Amino acid sequence: MNLVLDFGNTRCKMGIFEEDKLLSNDSFIGLNVTKLESILVDNKNITDVMISSVSEVDEEVLSLLKNNFNCVEFSDETLIPIINNYLSKESLGVDRLANAVAAAHLYPDSDVLVIDAGTALTFDFISKDDGFLGGGISPGLQMRFKALHTFTDKLPLLEPNLDVELIGSNTEEGIKSGVQIGMLAEIEGIIERYRTNYPELLIIGTGGDLDFFNNKLKSHIFADSFLSLKGLNTVLNYNA
Repeated sequence: MNLVLDFGNTRCKMGIFEEDKLLSNDSFIGLNVTKLESILVDNKNITDVMISSVSEVDEEVLSLLKNNFNCVEFSDETLIPIINNYLSKESLGVDRLANAVAAAHLYPDSDVLVIDAGTALTFDFISKDDGFLGGGISPGLQMRFKALHTFTDKLPLLEPNLDVELIGSNTEEGIKSGVQIGMLAEIEGIIERYRTNYPELLIIGTGGDLDFFNNKLKSHIFADSFLSLKGLNTVLNYNA
């Protein structure tokens, strides 16, 4: 069995896999040795571990994993089962690359656009012929709300709603309309631009803020909350 650990800026996402099958998953703030040992006790058949991190990982956790398992730390130098044509590989976010690997593995004969609505809103294109080519990065949903509040004197800091009116009749509604419907329009516009060149394009959506847009998009997308975990597991299997 495989243990996949994805350390983000605030939370750690975990997946337990048997080959390609996700058996269980969890998400928690931080990971210490005590928590890790309880995970390992409950999953005694784990032999391989993937670690992906954009933040510092507890040294005791790293030591335990490296000394007891076949452990792979994901980086721009890790072997991956797709062609990576991104020019600045050292600056490519590991989450974006993991999403690209997952998309290519799940839909190997298709051109795929991955839309990740997380801290940033990212668009990543995987060609069935040429592998991962790149995409676009723009501010995520929470970042847009925070920017309006931070860089103005009077605009409040708001939280998104699932249902937003196009015409905001007060300042709060206007902010939500501008941010959320504006971001929806951006996503739809990017999709249409890709579809001009790739008419049979498949779209995968992921990320914590996907629910605010998924049911409102004109285009059909395959929603997958565990896309990055699946990609990391694919890389682990490839290296193991």
